[in-house]
Amino acid sequence: MGIKNPYSYSFPDNGPIVYEDESEKVDESSLPQRPKWLRFVALLILIVPLFPLMVFRTIQLVRAEHRDDPDATMQALHKTHKLSALIRGRNAPMSRYHRSLRAKMMVLQNRLEDGHREFAQLREDLQGRDSEESKYLMHFAQYWLAQLRNDFGQSEYELKQAEKLSYRSGLLWLPASKGPDSFDLGFDQELLEAAEDAGMTVEDFVRHRVIKN
Repeated sequence: MGIKNPYSYSFPDNGPIVYEDESEKVDESSLPQRPKWLRFVALLILIVPLFPLMVFRTIQLVRAEHRDDPDATMQALHKTHKLSALIRGRNAPMSRYHRSLRAKMMVLQNRLEDGHREFAQLREDLQGRDSEESKYLMHFAQYWLAQLRNDFGQSEYELKQAEKLSYRSGLLWLPASKGPDSFDLGFDQELLEAAEDAGMTVEDFVRHRVIKN
C-alpha cells in the first residue's frame, strides 16, 4: 500500500496546471459554531444602549413634522435611519414608511422631480402587497402623485380608499375626503378653473382675493 501524495493536481480545460495542498483543507463543519443564544445576547447588548437614543430620534422626527418644517424633518429622518442601520446592517435600505415620508418632504421642499421619482418607485415596490400598512402607503403614494399632476379627482379617490382601511399614521397623515357633496365639489372646480385662468395656485388665488376685497 503506497503513501498518498498530499499534493494533487488537476488539468483545467484551458490554462496552467493548478496544484492544491490537501493537507491545508479545513472541514468547516468541524469549526466551533456560535450558539443561537449567544448571538441573541450579543444583539441585546447592542440594542439596549441604543434604545433611549432611538426614542429621542423618533421624538425629534415627530416634532419636526408637526412643525411643518421639511428641512428639519429630513435631517431628523436621516439621523433616525443611520441609527437604525447600526442594528439592521450598514447597507440596510430605508423602510418604505420612512421613504414615503422622505418623498413627501421632497415635494414640500419644492424638489418635485425627486419627490415624484420616489413616490413612483414606492408605488412599484408596493404592488401586490396585502398588509394594511402597505395598502395605506400605496394610497398615500398615489394621492401625492395625483397631486403633482393636478389630478384632483384621483386624489379624492385615493383619500376615500385610504379611509376604508383601519391603518392610520401620525406622520403620514392624509386629509379627509370631501365626500359626495356636489355643491362643494362644484365650487372647488370653479375655484380651480378661476385660479388656472389667473395663472395662480388655488392658495395664492384665494389670498389675492381676500387682500383685494
